[in-house]
Amino acid sequence: RNCIKKMAEEVSLRPQRQQRSFVQNDGDVFRRCTTKFLSLVPQEGEEFKTELNLLLDELNSLDYQTPKFVDEKLGVGLVCKACELVPLQYELLVTKVCHLFRHLTGFGGQQVLLHGSSLETCLEYVIQAVTVCRPWTLSDTLRTLAQLLYERGPAVSMYLDQLIGPGGMLVQFVQPDYPDLDIKRVAIACVYNLCLRDSEGQTIGDEHLRTVFNILMSVLQTPKPEQVDDILFAKTILSTLQGMRNLLSVITDISPDSLGSLLAVCRVYMLYGLPGQTLQVPANLYPTPVSQYDPSPKRPTAKDRDSDKEESSSQFTPRGRKVKKKRQKKQQAEQDAARPEARPRQNTPARSPVGTPPRSPLKAQDRHRRERGDSTGGYSSSEGSDYRGSWRGLASSSESEYSDTEAGHLTRLRSVMSRVREVALNCLHNTVQMTDKRVMFGYWSHLLPDCSSVGAPQTPTLFTSILKDPAPKARGNALVVLSSLVDG
Repeated sequence: RNCIKKMAEEVSLRPQRQQRSFVQNDGDVFRRCTTKFLSLVPQEGEEFKTELNLLLDELNSLDYQTPKFVDEKLGVGLVCKACELVPLQYELLVTKVCHLFRHLTGFGGQQVLLHGSSLETCLEYVIQAVTVCRPWTLSDTLRTLAQLLYERGPAVSMYLDQLIGPGGMLVQFVQPDYPDLDIKRVAIACVYNLCLRDSEGQTIGDEHLRTVFNILMSVLQTPKPEQVDDILFAKTILSTLQGMRNLLSVITDISPDSLGSLLAVCRVYMLYGLPGQTLQVPANLYPTPVSQYDPSPKRPTAKDRDSDKEESSSQFTPRGRKVKKKRQKKQQAEQDAARPEARPRQNTPARSPVGTPPRSPLKAQDRHRRERGDSTGGYSSSEGSDYRGSWRGLASSSESEYSDTEAGHLTRLRSVMSRVREVALNCLHNTVQMTDKRVMFGYWSHLLPDCSSVGAPQTPTLFTSILKDPAPKARGNALVVLSSLVDG
């Protein structure tokens, strides 16, 4: 038996020993390819192009999500050498170089840091690729640009006018008439990555921050184009709102001219995708004039009533005493007439008609509220039940009325729409937090229901999200916004 066990162990170990002899780990492959890549000299011809292609394919095939195996100096030297060796007319190789940049500088296990001259070299190469190469390469080049700009706004301040200035390179991709929403979404990510704080807590200047704000607002105020996929449009809005949220976390205040338009955008998209809601973004919301005094009439106090009686008694007329006595007699007669109805005998309880049980005053009051259609918060209970029923019907109908593909499409669409509502409420919360309470009070009528019209159809407000949004995170965010409004 011992011999059989030894033979089995030897057989099981043979493939592993043979495999170790010819398989290299990712670190060895990277060092070998990088050394060969750094030794190349720029040339022309198909042979040089083929050699570059093979090296880039081998480098991109490595697993960069594993613990760090890339030496910092080798990684920086590799990306700079790639910008030198790969000309922009080799568009396929340019996209592979962009993939390599994202692998090395991304959020994986490597995270090669580019700064100074190396960062400028890579940025200039990618910006020229976006400008020169054909449109089919824009997805890769813009993604790489967004990665290079992430939290490096102050370090690339010399390129801000070229990127987001008047007629800048990124501005053309976020115009309302730009057809490709995938490219537009990546360009939006490039724009708001510029306004993030760097590792030292610095940001770009206020002028460029206002430019980024205007760019994002123009995208959010653009109506949905016809014949555009709903999921793609929702993803574009989601990316823009995420950028607005990042921007609001950086700036310190909002100009009064921009506050109304920002609240209008947040108010529309916090209800985006809910049944019965339309996607019509108003250009601006205007504050309601707030009175400095209480408009409700002042209730008379006991002291005021006594003073009124003294004034009326001090007015002397020849027949004043007679009139006063007649009034007292008349009031006494009215009190005597009303006393039997108001105070029934204690020994004889009040009887109801035969066959009819006595009605409780609370039940009568509830019945009266149901007849008016009134409930807590000004919303009728039937309205809430119809709303949730319609949402559940939409979710369950996919099993019977839609195919599997259509059901998956609706599920993804509802998921993206719920994320849009959550981020829109985050933006609204940030806006409320940085705005003066007295200024924000003028916009309460646009965010909270009007209590004066109880029973009447209510316009969608923050309470609509709190009571009727099917996403728990969206309802929680709406409650956070409400607490911020009433705080202080």
